[in-house]
Amino acid sequence: MMKKLLFVCVVLLTGFSAHGQDPRFMQFFNDPLYTNSALTGTFDGKFRFVGHYRNQWSSVSRAFVTGGGSIDAANIFNIKKLGGGIAIFNDVAGDGDFRRFNFLASLSYSFKLSADSVHNLVFGVQGGINTYSINYDNFFFDDQYVNGMFRPDISTAETFNRENSSAPLVNSGIAYVFQPSRRVKVTSGVALHNLVAPYYGIMPNETFENRRLSVHTMVQFPVHPGVDLMPGFRYMSQGPHREILTGVNAKILLDNKPYRYRALYFGPWIRARDAAILYTGFGFDQWRVGLSYGYNTSSLQVASNNRGAWEISARYLIRYIMPKRINFKNCPEFL
Repeated sequence: MMKKLLFVCVVLLTGFSAHGQDPRFMQFFNDPLYTNSALTGTFDGKFRFVGHYRNQWSSVSRAFVTGGGSIDAANIFNIKKLGGGIAIFNDVAGDGDFRRFNFLASLSYSFKLSADSVHNLVFGVQGGINTYSINYDNFFFDDQYVNGMFRPDISTAETFNRENSSAPLVNSGIAYVFQPSRRVKVTSGVALHNLVAPYYGIMPNETFENRRLSVHTMVQFPVHPGVDLMPGFRYMSQGPHREILTGVNAKILLDNKPYRYRALYFGPWIRARDAAILYTGFGFDQWRVGLSYGYNTSSLQVASNNRGAWEISARYLIRYIMPKRINFKNCPEFL
């Protein structure tokens, strides 16, 4: 009986049912390798470094915290159109510190759909490992009550499944990229996650990660010599769960000179029947930093006091690698 109760508690505190739901980022446009493996290496430069942190529902229970980072590169192994990268993601949810840690390696390959490389189709795949753990010490049980008094110092006689487990993780995706100029770009894609439906065996019953479908689009186009609009859309489906996220960012160019890039980003986003989101960001040289906050509008707002989640992201690009300088020796005969 207590094992069943524990399972229910974990479900309520972590947001998982018998089939799990993946963490999510509001700023999907700032975390390409988590959004779609086909976006690996699809940027103007040589290397891209991305970091992301999310804190959610701190007023309800212990905050649900998700963080991650990735490194990807274009034209790896000197093979044109081949992208590669690695990514890690760590998610901690609820009072039981239910933790998932992902390590992924990504590959992508781009096919030109036009001779001028304006239209491209990119295929991507990710493979890695998903580890799970839970801290049972954070739970309390009825055998810790003695003569009607709660004694947290008394150990429980309950026994559980393993405290940790691991499973393989496989994702794939496809993306279409249209970029006729520097300020005009369309990126649309479809990604499939958890293709092997990873099993984590730390619950009393068999528990699997549902396969997840993600459809996304980001568009950029100028409306003024110094202003671009960047509307976007994402639809996700995982088991019984559905999510629609849509909005638009405005990009204000402050300085577009070579090696002196400055831009401001801001815009409203809506996650249907769940949250209103405000995004703001700043680009300087090869850096872009973004901050977003989600105001909870769902039925959870009573418990959350309308507090949703906030996220921060950072991206750094290395556009060119300078060739190694060769030192020449002067020949004495010509001195």
